Amino acid sequence: MFMRYAFGLTSLLVSVAIMLWLFAGPMGGGGVSYLGVLAKERKQATAQVNEMSGKAADGSEKATDSITFEVTQRGGVTDAILIKTVRPGGTMDVRYGLQAGDEITEIGPLPVRGGGIISSEAEARDFLLDGFARKSKLTVRRAGAKLELPTSDFVPPAFVPVAPATMPTVPTMPSDIDESISHPPLFGGLRKVPTH
Repeated sequence: MFMRYAFGLTSLLVSVAIMLWLFAGPMGGGGVSYLGVLAKERKQATAQVNEMSGKAADGSEKATDSITFEVTQRGGVTDAILIKTVRPGGTMDVRYGLQAGDEITEIGPLPVRGGGIISSEAEARDFLLDGFARKSKLTVRRAGAKLELPTSDFVPPAFVPVAPATMPTVPTMPSDIDESISHPPLFGGLRKVPTH
């Protein structure tokens, strides 16, 4: 009876070890593992989902939490969203390069002035979050000049290019299999049968 349990436990542990070796071990191309590739892809997908929901890539804050602003009016009509402060390295600084004193006049194709679209700070916050999630451009007045952000030459602070993740290659065609490697016989010794 004890031998049955010991044999069962041993075979279970060997099976787990084989599974770990297959899925976490080096798979071709310089020690890249499937789990490592999956973890990298998950991290990139999480960053994209966070940005689509109006948050920083790491999910730490809403985009509008990195700025303070107020809605300005001229003649009783909303004119612009005035940026009061921008936290250096914050989400809006990294994405757009906003500066204190910038006046946002358009969020994507939507003008802020007139039309009754934005009349309060809460509405402005909602439109800014939506524009951030859609990766819309912002049109701002900065020192009297009209500017579209992010500009084509804008480089976010501490920008580090990331190489795309690659999956390890797995032989798919018989010509891809290295014949010089000896493979143990499967199922009691299957052999290669000559075809010519």
